[in-house]
Amino acid sequence: MATLEARSMATSGSLVLRVPLRTRIGSLLFTGFLIGCAAVLIYFSRRADGRVDWGAVIMLLLFFVAPALSGLWNALVTTTITLERTTRTITRRKSAGAFTLATQTLAFADLAHIELMYVPKSETNAEWHVTAVARNAQRLTLNTNGTQGEMDALARQVASLTGAPMVETKYRLPPAMEKFLRRLAPESAQPASPAPTPVEPAEPLAHASPLTESLAPEIAGASPTQSAWEATLGELERRVAADTQDADARYVLARRLGAHGDWERALELLQATLRLDPLNGRAQNDLGVALQARGKLKDAEAAYRRALALEPFAFDARLNLALLLRAQKRAVEASQELLRARQNARGADEQRLAETVSAGGKSDPRLSGT
Repeated sequence: MATLEARSMATSGSLVLRVPLRTRIGSLLFTGFLIGCAAVLIYFSRRADGRVDWGAVIMLLLFFVAPALSGLWNALVTTTITLERTTRTITRRKSAGAFTLATQTLAFADLAHIELMYVPKSETNAEWHVTAVARNAQRLTLNTNGTQGEMDALARQVASLTGAPMVETKYRLPPAMEKFLRRLAPESAQPASPAPTPVEPAEPLAHASPLTESLAPEIAGASPTQSAWEATLGELERRVAADTQDADARYVLARRLGAHGDWERALELLQATLRLDPLNGRAQNDLGVALQARGKLKDAEAAYRRALALEPFAFDARLNLALLLRAQKRAVEASQELLRARQNARGADEQRLAETVSAGGKSDPRLSGT
């Protein structure tokens, strides 16, 4: 749930974000609970002779005082952010009752953009932040700890109100921290690679397409640790047949088959890849390309959207989704995705392609990284 609750003022058209009342009540209840626990434990910490064990009391106070004060602070100190249409300013105010503790103001005219930031917490958990960024690099955080849907809606509402463009970004560690982690990387223990195991002479591949049968050379065996991207078609086929858990070989083989037009087999391999590696955003995008090539447009759209859920700033998946929507005459949705594709473009080639497509140019669906 987002940290602040947004409400539009019907009379003025302004937007106000403030801490929800239920959050403040929850903080008060939490503080009361901690104080009650501390009181009960202090009461029962008395010795048999009735004297108080002050050592135990001090330890209990140290244990409970920090979270109790934190809960009390969250209950009494409120944050209110007002985007005022009449004065064209954003004001962030911290107050305790009638007393203002801190104020920060930013004029609409000074805004460079409204930033929608993706903040990964783990491989399966992430949150989104919305920040107003000024031309002088001053930053005013509008909301945090929200889902993609609610933060995207808020960012669009703020961008519409202020007239500043919306930009999607991904959280990056500070340069000093990245440098420190790079220095630690060579010292980290790396798991030992399993020794290559000999492979029995290959039997005819039951699912090999005519294309791969003609291109697969006779080899004595392929190491399971060999990079799939460096392997030949024959080696990839051998790895797929020998190891039912080799997601990399299946993914690379699917891409090569797709490049040769064998989308039926590529589709099977991509589905197998995602069963083994469901968080592979690149494979999800390529699955969408394969589904679209087979005429399964509804499934292709779902695959592109899953790819973007896994990698929100993936240019290829965003562009493919926009092209699919445009082909279905869904112009408004297509234009929104094309805008995001231009924002996510990295490098001159992707930028030119996004601009060409936005201007009405044609493009085939793109495999990831092509």
